[in-house]
Amino acid sequence: METISRPQRWSVPYADERIGSEMDWEIAGKLLQGTLRDLSEDSDRFPRDLSLADILRYDTRLVRFREGEMVIRQGDYGDSAFVIVSGSVNVLLNSLPPRALGHRESERPGVFKTLARVLRKKSPFPEVRKKFRQPDAEEGGGQIVHLQDFSEFLVAGSSDQIDPDTIDTMSAKGEQEGEVFGEIAALSRTPRTATVLAAEDDTLLLEIRWQGLRDIRKFSPQWKKMIDDRYCRTSLATHLRNAQFTRHLSRKRRLVDSMGDMVSELDLVAKQTRFYSYGEFTWQSSFKQMAGEGSSGEGEPVIVRQGSIASDLILIRSGFVRVTRRYNHGEKTVAYLGKGQTFGLVELFHNYREKYNGGKGKPFPYQHTLRAVGYVDTLAIPAPVVESYIIPKLGKSEVQDLEAEIEELKKDENAPVFNLEAKADGKLLEFFVEQRAINGTAAMFIDLDRCTRCDDCIRACAATHDGNPRFNRIGPDELQLQFTHACMHCVDPVCMIGCPTGAIHRDPNGNQVVINEFTCIGCSTCADNCPYDNIQMVEIRDGKGDFLPGTEKNENNEYVRARPQEEPVRKATKCDLCIDQLTGPACYNACPHDALVRADMANPDSFLKWLNKR
Repeated sequence: METISRPQRWSVPYADERIGSEMDWEIAGKLLQGTLRDLSEDSDRFPRDLSLADILRYDTRLVRFREGEMVIRQGDYGDSAFVIVSGSVNVLLNSLPPRALGHRESERPGVFKTLARVLRKKSPFPEVRKKFRQPDAEEGGGQIVHLQDFSEFLVAGSSDQIDPDTIDTMSAKGEQEGEVFGEIAALSRTPRTATVLAAEDDTLLLEIRWQGLRDIRKFSPQWKKMIDDRYCRTSLATHLRNAQFTRHLSRKRRLVDSMGDMVSELDLVAKQTRFYSYGEFTWQSSFKQMAGEGSSGEGEPVIVRQGSIASDLILIRSGFVRVTRRYNHGEKTVAYLGKGQTFGLVELFHNYREKYNGGKGKPFPYQHTLRAVGYVDTLAIPAPVVESYIIPKLGKSEVQDLEAEIEELKKDENAPVFNLEAKADGKLLEFFVEQRAINGTAAMFIDLDRCTRCDDCIRACAATHDGNPRFNRIGPDELQLQFTHACMHCVDPVCMIGCPTGAIHRDPNGNQVVINEFTCIGCSTCADNCPYDNIQMVEIRDGKGDFLPGTEKNENNEYVRARPQEEPVRKATKCDLCIDQLTGPACYNACPHDALVRADMANPDSFLKWLNKR
């Protein structure tokens, strides 16, 4: 008998992984005849060991929602998309207030508040909280947010539904049966751009996790076209518009495309741009394993290889890439690139000049290898498009910079392009990439030669957090530079994926990753997801030092203190970058020897100056 091995990810169906009902085959048949008809027409294109039927069985689940119940929350990092099977949903065009999303209210720190916090008498016990009321955990299907303190938007007597009568004031638009939503955020791991609520009772949604969505997009041309077209309409033009190399392109619709429509130069470039993804979406798991084994990232997917034909200009849409160059019998890391940065323009510019200006030199292949670090989304603009619309419009200073880089490459074939070269020791650069420190906007580094172990940084941190330090002065080191265990407020905050209440989120004012302790239910999802082990789960106490057992509902549906024998309430804690302090991070300000720094790895100039003083 012929057998087919099941992919490892299918050892646990999606329906067993989260709350919801497993895909019923009768419903699946109806979906393929109706809502998913386009997909069923492509079923023969799927390989035998990755059939459409298996994807529907193992990578999807059916979830029912009540009217007003939240399906997705603006700002969350989701990993799934939704298809409306029956019923409808409302997309809120205006943002809900922070409390309605489970977020903390953002306040700008003032002088008196800062002084009061420093001078306030500290408890002799760790992790003391004055409030003990604890929200319920999830119940039933879907992502349920707890809104006890936001009564003006709630259905009477409910803590997880928004009153439908208030939706009109939020400027909602409706999505009907057969519509797909959430797919761009799921595939590109970007924050949800809007809050979506069920518009009627018994709304049935098919939720597809990103792995299944990725494979459907790969093997179904119709779904790939649908997703890519939606991305082009909603997001692609924005990403290209913000890129440095497109600033000279006209936004006015003065050209006619092949369909006879009036378009701009930016539109023409966008229509021919391709979208690619590389690496593991859940890269934090493999990174933890790699770090534990002490191995480097040999398994990083290659995006382009040094020596291959320079066929595209590559824009990093999200994530990070490692730039390497052949060195002896191996490869040397010369730089890393992040969101918004480009690769390949030097080669394409050289080849354009040789092609159109009568040059006799050989065309440049790619001069470096580009590898995905973790999970990466890229936009690839074909060389003919770059030659027609981008290179001819470059400014004089940009052309001079490119010519200088070409001359550097001609002098020394082993020289890195100078725009890519990081002004740091080669070993340190390798260290930053291997440890994924490049993900940080506030990574903590300590110069172990300057540090006298006086503990002023830890005491300052504790003083601003009610006696509880929020970082551990330990971590891997290279050349006496320690990468310390403190929340980095990452560019790609994988800790936020899966939080059931939205308690961990970005502060809208400063973009710090913060935790709303009131809506944190102690599930440990964020701590388990953090690849750097920078989130700790703590058991909280009352003012007497006794562990708080949480709350329960009495016969009147009121919150009361639970029995003492119940397990203590746990909360997620981490560095909040002293968001409530006027002076910023206390650890940095307290160091008397300038041995500690908080570094934004996307804008490393000040960090490099600090490094050069060593």
